[in-house]
Amino acid sequence: MTIDTALDTVEQLDTEEQKQLLNIVEKRLIEKERQEIYDEYISTLESAKRKEQKPETVDEFLKRMDE
Repeated sequence: MTIDTALDTVEQLDTEEQKQLLNIVEKRLIEKERQEIYDEYISTLESAKRKEQKPETVDEFLKRMDE
């Protein structure tokens, strides 16, 4: 399904149904982002347990990000 097809389908809904759909999509997107943050957190913890990451200062981190 393309975005255009999805939008055409949404336009067939009445205004109240479109608002409900928007609310549902926003909540699902928030939940998806939360899950991604949590997954990254767990991955980081596991990596730290395996000692794959070394402690570093903020300056060291920022320098590494600029590279």
